[in-house]
Amino acid sequence: MNLLLTKENPSLMNAIAIRTGLFMMFGFIIFFLIMYWMGYGSRGEFHLFNGVFQIFCLYRAIRTYYILNPDDILKGNYLYGVAQGLRTSVIGVGGFAILMTLYLYWNTDLMNAIRLSSSMGDSLNPFTANLFILTEGLAIGLIVSYILTRLFEVASKMI
Repeated sequence: MNLLLTKENPSLMNAIAIRTGLFMMFGFIIFFLIMYWMGYGSRGEFHLFNGVFQIFCLYRAIRTYYILNPDDILKGNYLYGVAQGLRTSVIGVGGFAILMTLYLYWNTDLMNAIRLSSSMGDSLNPFTANLFILTEGLAIGLIVSYILTRLFEVASKMI
């Protein structure tokens, strides 16, 4: 089945983004739950780990894409790699942001703790809080996807 994952068959090619994006989303959720149960759920410093995990997932998605479509990297066509990483981020970060929005509506204590530590104060609600998560995650996804794609291109020319 992996041989069918090409640009000519985009529905199967999206399987890379779906598989890796869901892995990313569940990783974010599991990390959040562990930190929350340990009493660190409202500490913003721990979201740095989410960035590291997102970079790992993007690396996997883009690498898988270029293994299945080696001509793209040899031609220097980086847009497909960036698009692959961005699709993966939309699924992973978007799914996590939706679940966190619902969770913050349900858990008002956590939302109040976030409000107290935020400079936005009372204007911060679950929707706007998770809009920040979504924006940050997609920005990281775009920038890191571009950098990784260029690194794969340089590495392919060295071989």
